[in-house]
Amino acid sequence: GSYGGFMTNRLIGHTSRFRCAVTEVCVSNLHSFYGTSDIGATWGEVEWGANPWDDPQRILAHSPLMYVRHVTTPVLITANEADHRCPIEQSEQFYIALRKLGKEAVFLRFQDESHTMGSGGRPKPRIERLRRLAAWFDRFLQPVAEQAGVS
Repeated sequence: GSYGGFMTNRLIGHTSRFRCAVTEVCVSNLHSFYGTSDIGATWGEVEWGANPWDDPQRILAHSPLMYVRHVTTPVLITANEADHRCPIEQSEQFYIALRKLGKEAVFLRFQDESHTMGSGGRPKPRIERLRRLAAWFDRFLQPVAEQAGVS
């Protein structure tokens, strides 16, 4: 999740080599992410060497949302409503774009969970998250012969 979610979003916009993807507590739009995270506004300037008003094209060029049209990989998106590091709207933007483009995507929203839900959240939502992740991988990562109905 987090930066891994950002990288997952970016990666699936540039390759079709994966059978499925999971992106958790992600960043998808660096322009709208600027200044909305508890990580602070200067992080983006240090990481990308620009801010949205001086070099908007540079910021957008690094944003996975700009490549969502190229996504062919089915995506499971998890997001937490109380996440102040990667606000839930980042996941929502990516999901909405995928669905409007007719891409296969599922959105899991966890109420009252923070950025660190996967490692330190309440037990019930953590178990539900893991159950849904396992089901997603089971659905898409069966051996090729099994997927085709061959034993």
